[in-house]
Amino acid sequence: MAAEEWFCRIGGAQLGPFLPHQMQRMAQVGAIRPEELVRPGTRNEWFRASSIKGLTFASSGTRWWWLARDHKSAVPCGEAKLAELLETEAVEPTTVACPTGGDHWKPLYQWPVFAAFSRVAAWKVAEETLPPPPPLPPPLPPVGHSLPTLTWRGKRNALIAFITIPYLLFLSPRGPALHAPGILLTALIATLIGLAAYVLFCQPEKNSLRSAVLSFLFTAITGIFLLLLFQGLAGFAAEHPQGVGPAPIRLFWLILAGIGKAYACAFGCGPIAEHLSFRSTFFAMLTSVGPCEEITKLIPVIFLLGTGRVTSPRSLLFVGALSGLGFGISEGLLYSFKVYPEGTPLSLYLLRFFNIAFGHGVYTLLSSATLFCWRVEFFKACRKAFAAGFFGWFLALLYVVLIALPATVPHALYNAFDTHQIPLLPLVTDGVAVWLAAELQRLCVRQAGTAEQAA
Repeated sequence: MAAEEWFCRIGGAQLGPFLPHQMQRMAQVGAIRPEELVRPGTRNEWFRASSIKGLTFASSGTRWWWLARDHKSAVPCGEAKLAELLETEAVEPTTVACPTGGDHWKPLYQWPVFAAFSRVAAWKVAEETLPPPPPLPPPLPPVGHSLPTLTWRGKRNALIAFITIPYLLFLSPRGPALHAPGILLTALIATLIGLAAYVLFCQPEKNSLRSAVLSFLFTAITGIFLLLLFQGLAGFAAEHPQGVGPAPIRLFWLILAGIGKAYACAFGCGPIAEHLSFRSTFFAMLTSVGPCEEITKLIPVIFLLGTGRVTSPRSLLFVGALSGLGFGISEGLLYSFKVYPEGTPLSLYLLRFFNIAFGHGVYTLLSSATLFCWRVEFFKACRKAFAAGFFGWFLALLYVVLIALPATVPHALYNAFDTHQIPLLPLVTDGVAVWLAAELQRLCVRQAGTAEQAA
């Protein structure tokens, strides 16, 4: 199935567009049958579904129905599930339906298999003929206190508060010194609070928790290891910039050497790094730490979206937030046991595990939202790039860098402000990032709703 979009002709009506993995799923459950007509979005010629390579069809005993939604689009539903929905009144008996392979539509209660629900439909019709009810009485005064509904602004401000408080505590370092058990307990508490905060902020579907936890573990364990390996290779390339082999290999080695030198400047290594201005530090962060860390956190998000395991914007942003949180927690543990000296006060660990780790989640929210808004164009461009040979892989990597750019810029700004010890501006950077994440989340949800209505 080489085409990006597909259309189906079911019961005389054209349905779509559908992505390839959606077509495969509908064929497997019987919503599309071998004898029905389909066409790619780029052509006007119709083909039998059985002639399309890559489609696996359900067995002949499977019984599926198409349900019309507002006479604009249709969704597939199994017969047993449809009967259950009718019994629970989740679907009206007057809903227009067509069996897969059929050629006409009529209300569900007029089909023999659902004739038992005709009396329910009669009641619905009888209700429509009744006279209107009298005006309702005024609402009763509330009893006790009720929790207010959390708006977009409320969720945004709550997340900003989670990030702000640890940073303000760090401005006057105090608290007892932590040792290994206390550090691990602080990291565990930060993980649980971060999970709750991002559930509140993203409001994902229940079935996305497993994918989000897997992305957390991947980034916290495998992602950190791959990043450290890449940093070591980039540092080696910076010390030995003369590559050998074919031109593509030398080009890759030259780029790697440039990233390694930017890493050295960003971490303050060498005589040049000691006298860098804020602008130079920001540029070094923008070409080393920022993109490398953001791409690492974006790997599980791209995989889960590309394979169709996560499709809704809320769930995808939740997966991205947990991936960033896992990176931040793992990075905090590395700093705690390898960088911070004995007797480091509690406030520094609060900054590391709450402010910085939560900030990583917010930055990955930005790149995940950008990926969702441009998902069709991104995956189409990457497939074309992969087919172009070795240099195409560089082009695909450039697309990933562009998707991560909305997160890379505030990440580099935060690090540059922190390196030059400019107080409060890192906090402002995080606040702006949270505001952008909330606005992009609203945009993704609105875009998904518009696409569903258009379908």
